[in-house]
Amino acid sequence: MNVILTLWFFCIFGKIFYWCRSAQVLKDKSVLPGISADLPAVSIVVVAKNEAENLERNLPFLIDQDYEDCEIIVVDDHSKDNTKAILEKFADGEKFKKRVQYLSLKEGETGKKQGLIRGIASASGNWLALTDADCRPASRLWLKKAMSHHHSNDVVLGYGAYAARKGWLNKFIRFETWFVGSTYLTFAANGVPYMGVGRNLFYSMATFDESDKMTTHLDLLSGDDDLFISSLPDKTRFEVSLDPDSFTISEPKKSLLAFFQQKQRHISTSIRYKPKTRLWLTVLHASHIGSYILALAMLFYSVTLGAICLFSTFALSHVSYKPILNRFGHKDLVLFAAVLDFFLVFFYLLLSVFIFSKPKKWIQNDLH
Repeated sequence: MNVILTLWFFCIFGKIFYWCRSAQVLKDKSVLPGISADLPAVSIVVVAKNEAENLERNLPFLIDQDYEDCEIIVVDDHSKDNTKAILEKFADGEKFKKRVQYLSLKEGETGKKQGLIRGIASASGNWLALTDADCRPASRLWLKKAMSHHHSNDVVLGYGAYAARKGWLNKFIRFETWFVGSTYLTFAANGVPYMGVGRNLFYSMATFDESDKMTTHLDLLSGDDDLFISSLPDKTRFEVSLDPDSFTISEPKKSLLAFFQQKQRHISTSIRYKPKTRLWLTVLHASHIGSYILALAMLFYSVTLGAICLFSTFALSHVSYKPILNRFGHKDLVLFAAVLDFFLVFFYLLLSVFIFSKPKKWIQNDLH
């Protein structure tokens, strides 16, 4: 029992220390820059596969961005729906003609990475903005707010949220997304960048030209965001964008199975992270999972002591998460944070069983 209790103390201390540090780091980043008067030319690249409905809904938000010098490149990955017809529907608009170009992957080219490579090759901007067809910018200032960080930086990492809907599944998906987002943004702010999300990612054309251009992980369907970021040299300068106007919003999955399968594809890339990154993430997740599992284990030796440990874990988790959830605009999740965190532990334990699995194909929206 003493060993379990000691391990629990180590886990809860590590967990609380990390999240308090995260709160401080992200608070320091809350001093947001004003909109720069010297903004670069930007190429927004969207790869779409059977995304006609999403493009019809979300493309107008990109076209309507309050940004002087930007273009939107839509790359069609052999869609079998009416993607092309939807784009032709917008073709008469003045802003569409000025900003949007449509490309199709050639025979033999397939997948999101090939689409990004093709789209970037056609880009004329000094900076690239990557997002997905099922995402919409949180505001017309999305691009301006993110690009206000471009001075003295090579990469700007954004946050991709999910829309708030009714039900516990929606709360859980949004909480897990926040957990991942706040983690990679905290690591990046601490000088250990290891991933971004393709829903909201920005880097200079020079950064892409000097990179491996995704060629080292073309065998994986995922990795266009996290493995690309992880592969960049140490000299690369990163910034995080925490202005709510610079966020993107996507529609969440509607079933737990669909969400689990999506996350399964996401974690397939983690085994290729740098050793140092894998070590730090292992420590983080071990303290997260251990704080609950060891408290539950204590119940078998002493119901009273186990209950105290479990209650303390819930209470300390709630207090630690509250300021960061508020920082990302998730005030409605604060009340349920500890409960959602508890179930997240078991979700991650189940997910870890599939960490070495390799997804076979890119399905609509799966790689976001």
